[in-house]
Amino acid sequence: MAEEAVPDEEDNAVGAAQLGESAERYRWLSEINRGGVGVILGARDPVIGRKVAIKVLRPDLERDERVLAEFAQEARVTGQLDHPNIVPIYDFGDGERSPFLVMKWIAGKTLAELLRRERQPAQPLDRLRYLVQIVLRLCDALSFAHRRGVIHCDIKPENVMVGDHGQIYLMDWGMALLMTDRARSSAPPAAGLSGSRSTAPPPSGESASSEPANDHDSLVRSEGHTLESGQARGTPAYMAPEQMFGLLDEIDERTDVFGLGGILCEILVGEPPNNQRLLVGKSNSRPWTSPTHSPIWPQLPPELCRIAGKALAPRREDRYPTVTALRAELEQFLDGGGWFETRVYAPGQAIVTEGEGGDTAYLIESGSCDVYKLIDGKETLIRRLSAGAVFGEMAVFTGGTRSATVKAVDEVTLKLITGKALTLELDRNPWVAAFVRSLARLVRDNEDRSSGSRPPRDDASAKP
Repeated sequence: MAEEAVPDEEDNAVGAAQLGESAERYRWLSEINRGGVGVILGARDPVIGRKVAIKVLRPDLERDERVLAEFAQEARVTGQLDHPNIVPIYDFGDGERSPFLVMKWIAGKTLAELLRRERQPAQPLDRLRYLVQIVLRLCDALSFAHRRGVIHCDIKPENVMVGDHGQIYLMDWGMALLMTDRARSSAPPAAGLSGSRSTAPPPSGESASSEPANDHDSLVRSEGHTLESGQARGTPAYMAPEQMFGLLDEIDERTDVFGLGGILCEILVGEPPNNQRLLVGKSNSRPWTSPTHSPIWPQLPPELCRIAGKALAPRREDRYPTVTALRAELEQFLDGGGWFETRVYAPGQAIVTEGEGGDTAYLIESGSCDVYKLIDGKETLIRRLSAGAVFGEMAVFTGGTRSATVKAVDEVTLKLITGKALTLELDRNPWVAAFVRSLARLVRDNEDRSSGSRPPRDDASAKP
């Protein structure tokens, strides 16, 4: 769907033969792309006067019953997921040799193509924010699907289309797992090629057009489509451990959370997560190591690396419970603070120690800390700090030694604010940056005057 190619005579014959007379409404134009299962053909619908993309099976898979069932499921699932970030399906029918799927034509590129283009050193950091915004749209599509009991199971950049005008579409639902399939895999399949919602009358007091909040059973499963444990589902480079080992009963929303983490990983370091680690067994799958540098970006936001690492946790219970929870943290990253590292301290652990040097300030996100000073040689409690409090802020502006010791009372989550990270955050808002840098200059000047070591500064560009 990304770009048109000029077909040769052999390609033209293949396309026409696969579509056959049953698809005579569509005028085939070109082959756009080939994947592991299907071929995407560009075509025109002369009745409506629009371009469409037609997906057919590869010729060598036209008689594979499993592939045929997954192809039918892709049509039914995608056709019933009406969402702005899920590619629309227009038609599904039988071709000369195999079924065909008619989709919206999208002028643009896959996210995989965009990421390959991004793999140049020192990309501007604004581009990183743009890529994270794409992931937010994928979260929206998956949240919608999950509420209807559908797990995509094949989240990867190749299955994401980015339109020329900014549209984002999640595609290729052929691997999708319907949650009801696991509980009812032995139930009789739905009859007929095209599925529809139940026509049973609604309960008293409901209108016929109202949709239940969790309408899982409204999706029609593919005829003859069976699910078996022990078989991997998805693309190995992006698979969660439960997919890798075919643990059907463990596949749920968090499986797609892992897939989104895989896309974040590729955005950050240029390759998918399972290229960076070896899944040697479910119980000892190695966690993704948060990178400290990247061949693509001049610097990596610690908070975005932490979010990706949590999404990629080998154990499902350590990941975000839903894509909605993952989305909330990504939004918070975009809103600001992503350059500040998050760190957790255990009860009783010293965070800063009186007399030591330091250039980092701390903001308490959760928990509480006690502040101590040495008075007559004895460590004396001065005060207690709770969530929202900041300590060590003078170190960011002036450096020097710590004037007190701060210890965690209970488990404490802190944001670490360094001068470098603060500068990166301030660069997002030049007006606030000008104010804070002026304030920092005044603090430094006062420090200099009080120490008598240096003359006052008059450099307006001084940064904290």
